[in-house]
Amino acid sequence: ANLGLISLILAQRFPDRNIHAFEPNPSTFENLQDNIALNSYLNIQAKRSAVGNSEGEVAFNANPIHRGTVSLNLSDCQQPIAVPCTTLDRYAQQNQIEEMALLKVDVEGYEEYVFQGAKKLIELNKIHIIYYEICPPLVRKAGLDPATPTQMLLDCGYRVYQLTETGDLNPIKLSQIDEIGIE
Repeated sequence: ANLGLISLILAQRFPDRNIHAFEPNPSTFENLQDNIALNSYLNIQAKRSAVGNSEGEVAFNANPIHRGTVSLNLSDCQQPIAVPCTTLDRYAQQNQIEEMALLKVDVEGYEEYVFQGAKKLIELNKIHIIYYEICPPLVRKAGLDPATPTQMLLDCGYRVYQLTETGDLNPIKLSQIDEIGIE
């Protein structure tokens, strides 16, 4: 969730919907909670947790300065901490969430892990829209294949689009994933 910008926008636009916001970085989570309180949104449930492909704890790079690009602990991490981790399948089951209108995933190259942990929800098309970031260099740095998250969604019948700079949605082919760049 980072600082909660998208969560706050969605909470305002859809006051009758529950927003579940996950943020594992302790200092960022405190700011997320402050932003929710400052805006008085009661429909945002903030969780200090990572989301991935397993339950328990994961090593996390909690750099307090570069909070927008922190992720699971990489070998060159200077400030690792243990954080709780859940899967979306388990979280949905525990919280009796049958369907999700929107899933926003921005996990600095570890999108594959989130989708693995949401396997049931994805296979049953219980998530209507999945908005996820792709940054091939970050995915490769994590030791993963940039095309895998997209392939997982395509295998389950999802259609995949790229959001352009002008706000258009253009269909994207799996072969184009490596060409995506962040400016």
